[in-house]
Amino acid sequence: MNARPVVVIGAVLALTLAPGAGLFMPAAVAYPTKPITLVVPFPPGGGADTVGRPLASVAHTHLGQPMVVINKGGGSGAVGAQYVANAKPDGYTVLHGLNPVTELPLVDQMLGRTPAFKKEQFIPIGQVTVTPFAVMVNSESRWKTFQEFVAEARQKPDEFQYASAGVYSTTHFMWEMILKATGVRARHLPTTGGGPIMMAVLGKHVDISHCVVPAVCAPQVEARKIRLLAMTSDKRLPAYPDVPTLKELGYDVTHSIWHALMVPAGTPPEVVAKLRQGLKAMVDDEAFKSLLGKLGERVQYMSGEDFEKWWDQDYQKVGTLLKQLIKK
Repeated sequence: MNARPVVVIGAVLALTLAPGAGLFMPAAVAYPTKPITLVVPFPPGGGADTVGRPLASVAHTHLGQPMVVINKGGGSGAVGAQYVANAKPDGYTVLHGLNPVTELPLVDQMLGRTPAFKKEQFIPIGQVTVTPFAVMVNSESRWKTFQEFVAEARQKPDEFQYASAGVYSTTHFMWEMILKATGVRARHLPTTGGGPIMMAVLGKHVDISHCVVPAVCAPQVEARKIRLLAMTSDKRLPAYPDVPTLKELGYDVTHSIWHALMVPAGTPPEVVAKLRQGLKAMVDDEAFKSLLGKLGERVQYMSGEDFEKWWDQDYQKVGTLLKQLIKK
């Protein structure tokens, strides 16, 4: 009796035979097959932009497709993060994640608001670098040192104004820590990110603020348009050996911003794995390290798995700090 041919009707699945297993398994996912969008949740010209764009420039070499940067500023980073959290989890929409991805959902929760997004909506691909801030003033400011600012500001409560990246942004909380440590009271001007903050200082719309060290600070320092008064790092930076840290000056304040790539939860594990492998190759790329080095930055890579563990711990620490500041 002749065997009847088997006809498969409907969608055909790509299958491959696992060696030695005798079982059919799904074939490897073809990814990526089109450009990948990297969402930077702040306006052009800020610290996120100056790390994200050099990173994206080497993506094609290591992922086989270009990475296109789009800036979605607003809401202290909430607009861009929410956009990615709700994007199709296919690996083609990636977030340039920073501290606000941790802070903003906690703030909403503490204020009784529905969060625009949640930490659980993201899968980390890996950390790229960590960057401290510098307290800065316009070069024409009468304050030559941070102590001079503190001494005068203590005598004139609420007379001076500082800028942040938005209400309840990571830099807003940093400034709240600085004000608490120094006993200074100052007015707050929220903006949408590092670029607008720099313009506010250059235009003398605020008396004092901060910039990302050294990516955003360096061009204006070299042009002698701003003056750096203090660093938020643990120790002085080689690029600015004459600028003391806040800790050196007697104020227990350290604060840095981390840069990490993330994708929406639900992204297939094999796609996550390819992105993690690609990111490691990208941060090891000499062209990327050279571009970052010209900005005074350096790679401080952490794998997606390690970052995920660290992030869980940091989430708890940040929550404790925010509770204290929000009750203020």
